[in-house]
Amino acid sequence: MVTCRGQQSRACICLQKKKPAPDRKRRQRITELLSNVTLSRIFCVTWTRSGPVRVSRAHMSVQLCCLSFRQPYAGLVLDGVKTLESRWRPVLAPLENRTLAVHIAQRYWEGEEWRAVLSGPLGMDRAQIEALLQSGERFGRGVVAGLVDVGGTWLCPASMQGEELRHLEQSAILIGLQEKHLTHLSNPRWLKEPLSARGGRDLWTVEIPAELLP
Repeated sequence: MVTCRGQQSRACICLQKKKPAPDRKRRQRITELLSNVTLSRIFCVTWTRSGPVRVSRAHMSVQLCCLSFRQPYAGLVLDGVKTLESRWRPVLAPLENRTLAVHIAQRYWEGEEWRAVLSGPLGMDRAQIEALLQSGERFGRGVVAGLVDVGGTWLCPASMQGEELRHLEQSAILIGLQEKHLTHLSNPRWLKEPLSARGGRDLWTVEIPAELLP
């Protein structure tokens, strides 16, 4: 008999009984073992008539929704400088209070609004901006590079102006947010290593090996 219990991360613990049930002591050993297994791992426990219980660890991974960002915005998100994402459609609204994987697109952002915000309202000099750009390129392009937590999404009204609008532009590192859907981003973290992946349109699902998670 094989019993499996699945989670979102595709975790599963399998107990496979090929021979008569083990004695009470061995059952206790299995129980203690399984009680220490996190649900993000896959363990297979085989019962044999004689000999020790064999435990093998299989591939571990988590599935997350992923969104592609052009540079320099991908790096600015993962370095915690950009805390507000803007899109013409509410792409991130379904992911509120969930974690998003950040993919770095091959193409570069068209325009220099980000530089104007960094050097103007945020007061960064050329050396600081260059350091940010280099940090954002640490993993190159065409990779899943990190994770960020998604907050609420709302529509920026066309009538917004003044200090409130300037504050939002500083958070988005972008000028001209009216009539765009804005989403709070928090808790950015880089993966331990990049995961090569082709970008997709809007949201798509990516499987990240557990050993790459921060």
